[in-house]
Amino acid sequence: MKRKSMLALNLALVLGVGSLYSVTGTAKAESIDEQRAKVQVEIQEANKEINRLQNEKSKLVDRIVNLNLAITDNNNKVEETKKAIAATTKDIKKLESEIVVLKERITKRTSLLEERARSFQENGGKTEYLSVVLGSTSFSDLIGRVHAVTTIVQADQDLIKEFEADKKSLETKQTAVQDKLAELEDTQGELAEMVSQLKDQKVQQGELVAKLEKEAQANFNKKGELEQKDQALAAEKIRLEIEKREREEAARKAAAEKAAKEAARKESKANETKSTKRASLNTDNSNKSVSESAAGNKSNSDSSRNERENDNNRTEAPAPKPAQSSGGSVVTVGNKYIGNSVYVFGGGRSQYDIDNGRFDCSGFVYWAFREAGIDIGPTGNTDTLKNKGTRVSTSEMQPGDLVFFDTYKKDGHVGIYVGNGKFIGSQGSTGVAIANMSSGYWAEKFNGRVVRI
Repeated sequence: MKRKSMLALNLALVLGVGSLYSVTGTAKAESIDEQRAKVQVEIQEANKEINRLQNEKSKLVDRIVNLNLAITDNNNKVEETKKAIAATTKDIKKLESEIVVLKERITKRTSLLEERARSFQENGGKTEYLSVVLGSTSFSDLIGRVHAVTTIVQADQDLIKEFEADKKSLETKQTAVQDKLAELEDTQGELAEMVSQLKDQKVQQGELVAKLEKEAQANFNKKGELEQKDQALAAEKIRLEIEKREREEAARKAAAEKAAKEAARKESKANETKSTKRASLNTDNSNKSVSESAAGNKSNSDSSRNERENDNNRTEAPAPKPAQSSGGSVVTVGNKYIGNSVYVFGGGRSQYDIDNGRFDCSGFVYWAFREAGIDIGPTGNTDTLKNKGTRVSTSEMQPGDLVFFDTYKKDGHVGIYVGNGKFIGSQGSTGVAIANMSSGYWAEKFNGRVVRI
C-alpha cells in the first residue's frame, strides 16, 4: 500500500508539472500570437503609407516631366523671340542707313530749292523762267525753251513730292518696326520671367520628391524592422512549442515507465486499477456527452431566439439617392487642373494643351468661359480681354469677373475672381491655382481693373 501511494504521488507530481509547463507555454504562445497580430497590422499600415507615398511621388514625377516640357517650349519661344528681335533690329539699322542717305540728298535738294526760291523772289517770281522763254531766237527755239522750263518746274515739283513720300514711308516703316520691337521685348521679358518661375517650381518639386523618397525609405526601414520583429516572434513561438512538446514527451515517458514497473510488480492490482480508471473514464465521457448535448440545445435555442430578434429589429435600408448633376461654373470649372498643370506661353489654344493642362493666363480664361457655356470670341490675349464686357469698380467685384495685374507690362496678367479676395488663373510658378490678391505679390500687382463679361 505504501508503494502504491508513493507511485500515485509521483505520477500526480509528473502530470502536475507537465500541466504547469503546458499552461505556461500556452500562455506565452498566445501572448506571442497577440504581439504578432499587432506587428502584422503595423506592417500593413506601413505598406499603405509606402504605397501612398509612391503614388504621390509618381504624380510629382509626371508633373516635373510636364514642367520640363513647358520649360523647353518657353525657352524655344524665347530663342525665336530673340531671333525676331535681331531681324527687326537689322531692319531698323538698314532703314536708318537709308534715312541718312536720303537726308543728305534732301539737304542738297533743299539748298538748291532755297537758292531757286531766292532767285525767283529777287526777279519777281517767275521772271527768270520768262527771260529764258523770251530770249529765244526762233519759233522752234521758243518751243524748246518752253519745254525745258516746264520740265525743270515739273522736276522740282516731283522732287519735292518724292522726298515727302519717301520720308513719310520711311518714318511709317520705322515706327512700325520700333513698335514691333517694343512688343517683342515685352514678350521676351514675360518669357524670361516665366522660365525663371518654372525653374524655381522644378526645384521645389524636386525637393518635395526628395522628401517623399526620404519618408518612403523611412517606412521601408520601419517595415523591415517590423518584419524582423515578426520573424523573431515566430521563432520564439516555435521554440516554445518545441519545449512544450519535449516537456510533454518527458512527462509521458516518466509516467509510462512508472506505470510499467507498477504493472510488473502487481499485475493483478494494475488490472484492477485499469478497470477502475476505465469505468471512471466512461462515466466522465458520459457526463461530458450529456453536458455537451445540453449546451448544444441551449446554443440552438439562443441562436433561434437571436434570429427572431434580428428579424424583428431589421428595417429596410433607404434607397440610394440619384446623383445630382450640375453644370460647371466659370469660377470652379478649372479646379480640376489645380496641382496638375503648367504655365506655357501661348498655351490653351490647342486640344493637346487643354488635355495636358498647358495654359497661359489668357488661354485659361477663354477656356474656362467656354467650358461654362459662355462664348467670348476667339482666343486672344490680355489686351483683348480687358476690352471685352463692362468695366466695374473693385467695390462691385463679384465671382466670375476678370481681374488684371501689372506684371511684365500693364495688364500683363489676368485671372477670374472667385470671391473672398482670391482669384483663379494660370500662374507662371504654379500653373492653374487659386491665389490671394488681398495681400502679398498679387495685391501689389493688382491694378484695379475689373471687367464683367
